[in-house]
Amino acid sequence: PNPYIRDSEDRNYNKKEEFNKNERYNALKKISEENEKMNIENIFTFISILKGKLTDTWNPIKDIGYYFADNLKNFDIEIVFRLESMDEEEIAKHYILQSRRKYGFTILKDILNEEVNDSLKIAVLLHIELSEETMNILEDLPNDLKEEFWKKVSWVGNNNKDWIWKYLIKYKNFRTASHLLEISETIDLMKAFELLNGIKESLFNRDKESTEINYSNEVSSIFEKIYEINILSEEQKKDMIAFEWIFFNWIVDTYRCTNPRFLEHALKTDPSWLAELIKHPFKSENDELNLKKERNENLERQAYHVLLKLKFCPCVDENNNINEENLKKWVKKYVELIKENFQYKIGMQYLGQCFAYSPIGADDVFPHVAIREILENYSDEDLEK
Repeated sequence: PNPYIRDSEDRNYNKKEEFNKNERYNALKKISEENEKMNIENIFTFISILKGKLTDTWNPIKDIGYYFADNLKNFDIEIVFRLESMDEEEIAKHYILQSRRKYGFTILKDILNEEVNDSLKIAVLLHIELSEETMNILEDLPNDLKEEFWKKVSWVGNNNKDWIWKYLIKYKNFRTASHLLEISETIDLMKAFELLNGIKESLFNRDKESTEINYSNEVSSIFEKIYEINILSEEQKKDMIAFEWIFFNWIVDTYRCTNPRFLEHALKTDPSWLAELIKHPFKSENDELNLKKERNENLERQAYHVLLKLKFCPCVDENNNINEENLKKWVKKYVELIKENFQYKIGMQYLGQCFAYSPIGADDVFPHVAIREILENYSDEDLEK
């Protein structure tokens, strides 16, 4: 039968696919009836003949498995073993799946209890719907198979059960966990933070399996949903600032997200955040402190990118104005911190860069009068440069 054509007049994919499925099945039946050598019990001959009928538009592997299941009176584990011996694991998989639809979950229990290849067991399990009954089967799996399943499972439907979430996080299947958050009407903040923490720890610990995967779309999608929430507790805001720092590049480089709002607000209002950012990627002027410093490459790299890409001016309010007293206090505290860190020179350079994004003052002069006063009071070459 002809494959589904996207631009054809018949755009009902499910209807077309059902029709094609029946046509393929009838084709198998016709081949069987017309060939004297064809016998469903003679599995070797059956498969070799069918493989000789391959065309560009028809690969019968899936249909052969279904045909076996539909035309044998009972499920036969020996057929699975024979298919494995022929390296026909795909046919075996579809034979098992179709038999499960006919005879229920007892088929799966038989498969998992028999000496079937682990790869085939996982392939079958990945195609079944997750339910309470499935959970009992998964719980009885050996630990290595259980881990492989939860790492590979990519589709859990709309099944947002806590036990599914627990295993996805435990075995670091962050992509599928992110899908569960996306399909929820309102995001579960506790789960969102748990997922972000999991990705963060994998990155910081340089977990090979996780660091090889780019989670930028998933992370940005989570942030996008969190940004829709109007009210967060102070503790949750602090967590968000840390997450925005850690995942800064993924947020700003993904088209769906704007600047990290919690981090930007923190930098404008609390000078300790800017001093902390500078502390990570840049050396101290005190060699002894440099030797004692515990380095984290990921944190250093992200801090550098924040300093490079996030443009802001301290103490600018929503009306694009600066309160002079607030700015004086901000700068005073900031200078104290960069002196404590022995990073006065680089710290003043970055403060000067921040002042470059000052709004125009009420007198239509740049920079704002509050910034001009700071520049005059400190009269520092690195600041002015």
